[in-house]
Amino acid sequence: MDFGSLIRLLSWFVPIPFMFLYHVKSDELDTLLSLLSPYVLVGSSFLFVASFFVQFPEIGFQVSLMAFYFIACTLAFMLFYIRYDATKALSLAVCVTAVGYWLWEVPYFIFTIFVRGYVDVSMPLHLLPLFIFAFVISKVEVQINWKVLYLIGLSLAVSTYSVFFLTSLGADIFWTYHTPPNLLLICEITWYIVRAICFGSLYWIYYKYGRLRHGT
Repeated sequence: MDFGSLIRLLSWFVPIPFMFLYHVKSDELDTLLSLLSPYVLVGSSFLFVASFFVQFPEIGFQVSLMAFYFIACTLAFMLFYIRYDATKALSLAVCVTAVGYWLWEVPYFIFTIFVRGYVDVSMPLHLLPLFIFAFVISKVEVQINWKVLYLIGLSLAVSTYSVFFLTSLGADIFWTYHTPPNLLLICEITWYIVRAICFGSLYWIYYKYGRLRHGT
C-alpha cells in the first residue's frame, strides 16, 4: 500500500476521535476553537480557489477536496456553535459531514449495483458513515416534518440527477482517469455543488430541527 492509499484509508476513521470530543468539556478549548474557526474558513477558502489555478501535489486526495471538507466542517461548526458549546459543535460538524458524504453517494452506489452489475469493492468502508450516523442520532433528536423530508429528498434528487447528467455527457463517474480533462472539470464542479447541497441540507436540519437528547 502506497502512502496516498494509506491516507485515503485512514481518512474514513477521522470522525471517530471527534465522537469522543463530544464528551469533552473545556472552556479553554471552546475559546480556542471559536477563535480559530474564522481563520480556518478563510485559509481553506483561499486554498480551495487557488487549487483550480495552481497544480498542487496530491497527498492521497486533491487539495481542492481537502480544502472543501475543511470549509464544510468549519461552516457547520460555526452554525452549531450558535446552539451548542464548541466541543459538541465541532464533534457534530465533523460527524454530520461524514453522514453527508454517505448521503450524496447513495445514488452512485445504486447505479453501480443495478447498472454496472457489481458491488464496489470499497463498499464496507462506504458503510462506515452509518456507524457515525448512529452516533449522531443517539445525541441529537430531529423533529421529522415535511421540511426535513423535503431537504433529504432534495439532496437525493440532486445527487441522482448528477449521475444521469454526467453519464449523458460521456463521463466515466467511477474511473475518472478515463475522463478527458475538460469533462473531468465539469464532473468535479458538479460533485462540489452536489456535496454543498447535501451537506448544507443536513447542517440546517440538525441546526433548525435538532435538539440534544436528555443526558447527552
